[in-house]
Amino acid sequence: MSRSNFKLDYLTITIGGEAKAFGNSHLLALTYHEDITLSNLRMSVTLTDTESGVLSQVFGFEPVQIKFFDDQDSKSANFIELNLVVYCVTDKMIIGGNKSKATLHLVSPDFVNNAAAKLSVPIKNKTPTEVVEYLLRTVLKTQFPLDADTSSNRLSFITNFWNPFTIINFMSDKALYTEKSGKSATAGFLFYETQTGYNWKAIDNLVKQEPKFRVVVGGDFSEEELQADRSLIQIDRINATETSDVLQGLNYGSYSARLITYDIGSRKVVDETYKAVDLYKDIPKLNESELPDYYSAVAAPTRIMTKALDSTLFLEGSYTKDANRLAFQSAFRGKMLFNKKVEFEYQGRMDAEIGDVVLLASYSGRDRILNVQDSGKYLIGKVDREWRTGRGTLVTKLTLYSDSLGSLTDEGKQNVLKGIFG
Repeated sequence: MSRSNFKLDYLTITIGGEAKAFGNSHLLALTYHEDITLSNLRMSVTLTDTESGVLSQVFGFEPVQIKFFDDQDSKSANFIELNLVVYCVTDKMIIGGNKSKATLHLVSPDFVNNAAAKLSVPIKNKTPTEVVEYLLRTVLKTQFPLDADTSSNRLSFITNFWNPFTIINFMSDKALYTEKSGKSATAGFLFYETQTGYNWKAIDNLVKQEPKFRVVVGGDFSEEELQADRSLIQIDRINATETSDVLQGLNYGSYSARLITYDIGSRKVVDETYKAVDLYKDIPKLNESELPDYYSAVAAPTRIMTKALDSTLFLEGSYTKDANRLAFQSAFRGKMLFNKKVEFEYQGRMDAEIGDVVLLASYSGRDRILNVQDSGKYLIGKVDREWRTGRGTLVTKLTLYSDSLGSLTDEGKQNVLKGIFG
């Protein structure tokens, strides 16, 4: 049995201005969760104490400082260090009269402040990125870093007693990435939190990243090779899921849809039909691939949608006159991004974050044949870490997503091979 790779450096809970320390002997379980579709990361710790009675004084809003790391990986700063607050206490119990136990659910202080902030303010002629920076820096007064992509269009609207994160999510499918213009302009940003701070990132920009590290399935690298190459993770197996539901696609209008909009600002009705095959080639992708044939086979729109839009939301910037196309394209873009899912677990490096791109190389069979179709670039969509006393080891589970809807093109296959073998 291998020794535990988990070490708790410190964990303190501040109660009444006094920091109460907990050590490894008090920690029964720890979970850590990042999700690219959520605005905040979350943690939970299950603790026990004897005679001190500290846990009986924890009810919520207490500051928590925690640092833990993988002590088998000595060649890197392989730790996570966070300042959080308690937002929920569950399973609190007293055992034998002098021993208490509870699970503390933790989030960043900004998440609690966000829930308490209800804003009804006019946003006038601001880019979405400017609004995000204003909400985080001025309203929430966050102390965490923000990595933000710039946006080209400007919006005007009134918030209807929304909290800051709701406002940000409202703008996410309306924001245009600055580097794109004309027909290649794609609306779609993601707002999420990682261990290093907040991110307001254009999907177009995320998929263009160089891989942060390589994941090899079924490889035969030695421990020395793995230690020498910090960009390499070797695993035994993956769980891969790819959904292809043609009937659902027809019902959703994923292949062809008719969109009828009434513009409140101009009082005009616009009736247009859009096809996925016409949009797909202009959208940046993790891996170049060809759409399945049935996308082209659908000639008539299979879904008719009506929507009220207000063109006064789009005051400036390229493509402001084409809100209809952006509405369909952003919906199609979101569907693409989560088309294929891969999950795997490993022990070791803890710098993997949602929003990172990894290069997956999947080998199968006795002859270790490279499965080019399942290999390629993936975006990390979820990061889950878990440690329990019974399990002994800290395990990281990554959920990866790919926007490849069909077979890789020859260029896509060559890019995969080049990325793996150089």
